[in-house]
Amino acid sequence: SGYAFDTHFSANKKYWINLHWDCEKVEQWKIDQRKILREREKHGENSNYYRIRVKGLPPIADSDTLIPYDWVYYAWERQFGDEAIESMSNDPLILSCDIARAGTNKTVILVRKGPIITDIYECLEIDGDKISQWIIGIMASYDFEMDAVYIDTIGVGGPIYDTVKKWAPHIVKGVNVAEASSDNRRYRRLRDELWWRVRCKFEKKLVGISKDLPQDK
Repeated sequence: SGYAFDTHFSANKKYWINLHWDCEKVEQWKIDQRKILREREKHGENSNYYRIRVKGLPPIADSDTLIPYDWVYYAWERQFGDEAIESMSNDPLILSCDIARAGTNKTVILVRKGPIITDIYECLEIDGDKISQWIIGIMASYDFEMDAVYIDTIGVGGPIYDTVKKWAPHIVKGVNVAEASSDNRRYRRLRDELWWRVRCKFEKKLVGISKDLPQDK
């Protein structure tokens, strides 16, 4: 899906002059081969990132993918005009925290201003006290002037939520995605409902991702 796919790979491509560059096939003196090698080692030759950024091909999405890669990519590409950005000045500033359990999982904080994702923070720490202090530090960098901070309270997230809430009880809110959804005929639990809402936002092009964020983040 998307404009690039429509003009190059769909039935509508006959209406366009199609130009396509595969960086692997371009003369070596024109492309830094070391960068191609780094991208291949980092993301994998069959990854959607490599297909799009190096080979100039559309992403591959499984039939059961909830949010296709290209929807996220186009959200990153999408630029809101000055008038739209100005209208967002009074939109809420939201921090959402997904707490990691163990191993190589990361605790992630996503920062959103209105419909724009402005930053993403990651932490490999698994000690609850250290994660709590890390979250509080991120909140302090915003002078505790967020409109809301949502923390996943399932499992290890519960004690972390309790600690962080003491610092800003008026804005810190717990989220238990294992709870029942608002429509049990459509969604099995709250997690399913929230993810579907996110999907709809991306599908309707109502989400933007700041250009300041690197694409592989």
